[in-house]
Amino acid sequence: MMLLLLIIGGLFTALITPVICSRFPKKCGYLLSLQPFAVALYLLRHAPSITGGEPLRYKVEWLPSLGLSLSFYIDGLALLFALMVSIIGGVILIYARPYLGKHPDLTKFYVVLQIFISAMLGVVCSGNLLGLFVFWELTGITSFLLIGFDHEKKSSRTAALQALLITTAGSLAMFAGLLIMGQAGGFELETLLAGDGLQRHSLYLPILLLVLAGAFTKSAQFPFHFWLPRAMAAPTPISAYLHSATMVKLGVFLLARLYPVLGETAYWELLLMGFGGATMIMGGWRSPFQDDLKAVLAYSTLSVLGMLVFALGMGGPYGLTAMVLLTLAHSLYKAPLFLVAGNLDHETGTRSIAALSGLRDKLPLTFAVGLTASVSMIGLPPTLGFVSKEVLLEAAWKHSPLAVTAITVTAIGLVAAAWTAGLKPFRGPPKPTPRSPHEAPAPMWSGPLVLALGGLLLGAAVGLLKPLYQAAASAVSQDTVAVSVSLWHGFTPPLFTSMSILLMGAVVIASFDKLSPLMKLSLHFDRIRPSRIYLKCFDALFAFAARITRMVQSDSLGVNLSIILWTFLLLGGGVLWRLGGLPGQVTWEPKWLEIVLGSLMAAAALGAVFAKAFMGSAILLGMVGFSMSAVFMLYGAVDLAITQIVVDTLTVLMLVLVVHKLPHFKNLSRARNKLHDAILSISCGLFVTLLILKAEQVDFQQSISVFYNDHSVPDAYGRNIVNVILVDFRALDTLGEITVLATAAMGVILLLRGNNDKRGGETS
Repeated sequence: MMLLLLIIGGLFTALITPVICSRFPKKCGYLLSLQPFAVALYLLRHAPSITGGEPLRYKVEWLPSLGLSLSFYIDGLALLFALMVSIIGGVILIYARPYLGKHPDLTKFYVVLQIFISAMLGVVCSGNLLGLFVFWELTGITSFLLIGFDHEKKSSRTAALQALLITTAGSLAMFAGLLIMGQAGGFELETLLAGDGLQRHSLYLPILLLVLAGAFTKSAQFPFHFWLPRAMAAPTPISAYLHSATMVKLGVFLLARLYPVLGETAYWELLLMGFGGATMIMGGWRSPFQDDLKAVLAYSTLSVLGMLVFALGMGGPYGLTAMVLLTLAHSLYKAPLFLVAGNLDHETGTRSIAALSGLRDKLPLTFAVGLTASVSMIGLPPTLGFVSKEVLLEAAWKHSPLAVTAITVTAIGLVAAAWTAGLKPFRGPPKPTPRSPHEAPAPMWSGPLVLALGGLLLGAAVGLLKPLYQAAASAVSQDTVAVSVSLWHGFTPPLFTSMSILLMGAVVIASFDKLSPLMKLSLHFDRIRPSRIYLKCFDALFAFAARITRMVQSDSLGVNLSIILWTFLLLGGGVLWRLGGLPGQVTWEPKWLEIVLGSLMAAAALGAVFAKAFMGSAILLGMVGFSMSAVFMLYGAVDLAITQIVVDTLTVLMLVLVVHKLPHFKNLSRARNKLHDAILSISCGLFVTLLILKAEQVDFQQSISVFYNDHSVPDAYGRNIVNVILVDFRALDTLGEITVLATAAMGVILLLRGNNDKRGGETS
């Protein structure tokens, strides 16, 4: 139970966040960070048993009738990701308070971020494929809100919508793959991982492609990569969190989690190494030639994400160990570098690299963070970045010369990117900036410094990480992975490759001014870019929607209703034809009360049509409604009768209240239009009558009313069957209706509030 509360604890913390922020405005970041730090402490407490081969498990029955449960499963892989999510999440919560200052939406920021943290923990700790997907989608919704945090800016809204559309499209494809996978091997993760995998299944390739669509869009693999750099419109704390430890690594996590089920095939290797290799090379070489600090870091994140996918494609003990170590190293240097960019922006008023120089003396502690993190990103010993790079190169040497070449080319670009983002702004003579720079407040450099030092110390004492990275790699492989890493392996091919990378990276840095124009020129020849294709498809979709709207909708309510009703007749006629055509012989023993009520409704309807005054038409329509209530009463549907009476009474009253505002009836319709309306209305009435008669003669299955009658009292403890159906048997349907009504009410409130604001502005 404690595990469940910790994982979804952020959802409950989000409820009390407004109170915390209002009562403790200066300390709210520290207080809110207690929840993710508590998760980290709980996990560290159980780390010895988890890494020793005893995963944490918790299971809650979700839909027992379908064999589904909400289960959590924390093995070495989940432990690694959960620790990154919780620890870096706590640092971001502390950092955000001084960074955002007195931002009016600070409380909203904290609420959404708390939900996002819980959603991330839910994904990495899920023990059920469907539960994983639910949390996966929650991360997509909350990341949309976080990327679009500055919603007044069009760029923020556009970036958030782009990220949502691309990742959601991939998620829907992934959901189809997970459903097929669940049918083939089960939805419970432990059952799935303990099986023989799906590599020999007849639907293996469709499952793989669907899952890769979700993973590639979430982790911004080529050709879906372009949404991630544009997500830099988010505030820097969000960029640091989304692009270091959390959302962008979800796709990598999913591929690692499903490695035993889908991995180690020719298709797997080709697709992951192909798309991962393209992503890492493209991101690595675009990164250092950006002018915006966050853009440099975003493209370098793309590159590392490609490396992680590439490593999973290579597979094997060294490939999986490299993936695990690089995931951790990247989180420990990329989050501090993003926060360094945030400090520079906060203190100088700009993120332009061309405008930043000589800031080492003005921001010495921020410089210390940037230096420590950059050294790890470059891959210098004794950092964890160096260790992970050595293992990755070892895996590449064991795989193929092509893999060595791809990683070498990428790493050269990342060396230049680390120099550009973490060191270049602090060197050289000072330049004038929009603000007079000085050191940022302590919460803005202390947390990033701890993370950066973590990358340095864990690299120097990498033996302390041995239980964690071996357990994580073994969890990916579902077999023992006993690769042991250290700072010194002797004079090996990976070491010489690493030295050549540093040397060539230094050459790129020294030749930066000459290479930069060439790289920018090359972009002009990149006409068939995925981002361009996305924009053209986006515009085409709206143009198509506008054209369809013009075809099927107009400003006339009568025309719109006519289109709807004719469509109803065509589609319904097809259904009636499939059911055998017209109903057979109908037996009807009329009752005098039925005849009276039917005649009354028909007469009132005809009277409303030919009425010359609005008031008379309204009264006649009310007579139709009250007569229908009497029909409901006649057949024992008291609830429906009462509802009909209330609705008709309110409708007539509203019509009467506004009748004096409406113009008098005028004969504006032409004879041809009246004939069309008469034919349409009579056709609809006859068709509905035939459909009802046909429905009485078609027996799809046993009458469900028998089920409701037998189960209402023993299962739902209610004798009013209609109420039981609404509250118990169709609870989700009723909840959906309530949600729609609540959403409509909120829209009305916002419209009224907007009108009041406009009137207030005019009077002032």
